[in-house]
Amino acid sequence: MSWLKKKIEHFLIENYGMGKLKWVCCGWETGGKYGGFEHSEFKKIDSYCSATIDMYASGEIEDENQPTEIKLETDRRKIDYFTVIVELVIV
Repeated sequence: MSWLKKKIEHFLIENYGMGKLKWVCCGWETGGKYGGFEHSEFKKIDSYCSATIDMYASGEIEDENQPTEIKLETDRRKIDYFTVIVELVIV
């Protein structure tokens, strides 16, 4: 399912301007470049309402050889899941 995570990332970059995922400290993140979009239904909530999109994943995983130890995995294909957050914001 590694291809699906990459496909979702590409979709959010191309359609909503989200930043490309990169390794930072202990996981994958967009480097503070959130995607965003507006929708007519949002304007019914508030004329300044829009949405932001972010995607990230922790690189901390259990060490297979020592289950009580945590290691950093920098190969994004080996990370089980990424989190995608869409938030409504009023600015």
